[in-house]
Amino acid sequence: DSLVQKTEDQLGPIDILVNNAGIGQLVAEAGVSGIVGTDRPSSTIRAGWVPTPEDVWDKVIDTHLKGTNLCCQAVAPRMVERKKGNIINISSVMAFSGGSFDVAYSSAKAAVIMFTRGLARDLGGYKIRVNAIAPGYVKTEMTRLIWRNPEVLKLWEDRTPLGRLGEPGEIASVALFLASDASSFITGQTIVADGGYLLF
Repeated sequence: DSLVQKTEDQLGPIDILVNNAGIGQLVAEAGVSGIVGTDRPSSTIRAGWVPTPEDVWDKVIDTHLKGTNLCCQAVAPRMVERKKGNIINISSVMAFSGGSFDVAYSSAKAAVIMFTRGLARDLGGYKIRVNAIAPGYVKTEMTRLIWRNPEVLKLWEDRTPLGRLGEPGEIASVALFLASDASSFITGQTIVADGGYLLF
């Protein structure tokens, strides 16, 4: 509530909300400073089911799902008053395929898609659109484990029809589309931008 109030005090009414905070299980386990910006061996990417510690589960679910909900709760009533607004939630292809080493992340991102659909239905009557983006593997700090390790990078490139990781700007362009009047008749949808990853 404080964040939203300060934003509106400085910039005026919020017309567009993008919920983009993210954390994976490995990050939650190590702490952000312990993994982001560093190299870790490919063995860190585990195979098979590994129980998720409860505190790690809570961090991942809270960041993706609870954080998205709280931001929407803080912003949506103001949009409702003006009968104008646009909410974009960031999900992931892992919501559809499941994470081979991060069940908490996949579960949270799948929940974000259902949250998006429900909120779009509830807010549509107020002229508020709610959509989601499901990126594939994108070259960000969070995926440094992949793109800094040639062996792991090749694995993911080989599994992606376009043969590469995405760039942050390519996801931003989808957000720009959803935030613009070019998508004025789209709500409750999830746009996948994954270089074809889900085709396999």
